[in-house]
Amino acid sequence: MGLLSTMALTGLLSGCQEQEAIEAFTVVAWSGGDGAAVPLDQELVIEFNQPVHQPLRQSSVRLVDEFGHVVEGMQANVVGSWLRLKPQLPLSASLQDGSLHPDRRYEIRLHGLPRLGAITSTEGGVLAGEMALPFRTAAAKDPAALLGSGAEFLELALDGAQPGERLAFAASAPLILHFRGGLDPRSLTGVATLRSQGKQEEMPCSLRLLSNNLDSAQLEVMVGAWTGWGVLTLPAEMEGLGGWPLQEGSRVLRVHRASP
Repeated sequence: MGLLSTMALTGLLSGCQEQEAIEAFTVVAWSGGDGAAVPLDQELVIEFNQPVHQPLRQSSVRLVDEFGHVVEGMQANVVGSWLRLKPQLPLSASLQDGSLHPDRRYEIRLHGLPRLGAITSTEGGVLAGEMALPFRTAAAKDPAALLGSGAEFLELALDGAQPGERLAFAASAPLILHFRGGLDPRSLTGVATLRSQGKQEEMPCSLRLLSNNLDSAQLEVMVGAWTGWGVLTLPAEMEGLGGWPLQEGSRVLRVHRASP
């Protein structure tokens, strides 16, 4: 190989190395970036082309809806080249009280230069300028609005109680049931029934979801001033996130509430 050819090849390799060394730090993909509707219980994941430097300022990333409202309560977490935002799950059947509202457009806004809180990489890269990453959420009537993706439990069941076990509650204490797995609030429009021991009539009891997460939920059964022994039957249509059924042994429960 001649001298000129050797110099040309050396220059080409050097140029490629420099180009690789100064590769711009940027986003390569994000949840909903392909136009698909995002479930309300899904983590929002932003993938960068380089590992993200930690700690990350919470002000460096914001979620804004189509009306310009900043979404509160999103937990940001960095894992390698991924930035994850964890939403709070809805409690009502309308699905309007979670971090993400159904059938709405959002933007994930990332701070870059010249902001003091510009997102940086572990390789020394800095996000250039502000970035707005659009996506839309699934409609409330879409079964895929709550998928339960990433949940530890694939069946909804009472937590800390064996099938057939009597559940005891203190006097005047609310009847709160703890579940392994999150609940789909849309399946709670029916009522539970409570039949006192020795009686035939059943008392309808409304339900109120107190907390909801991928792997746990708390459900209050509204029984008023009732006390004594009884059989509580939860609605047949009740199900977990992603459509997971309620474990049969967790549907009909023997309960006792002490007298004041």
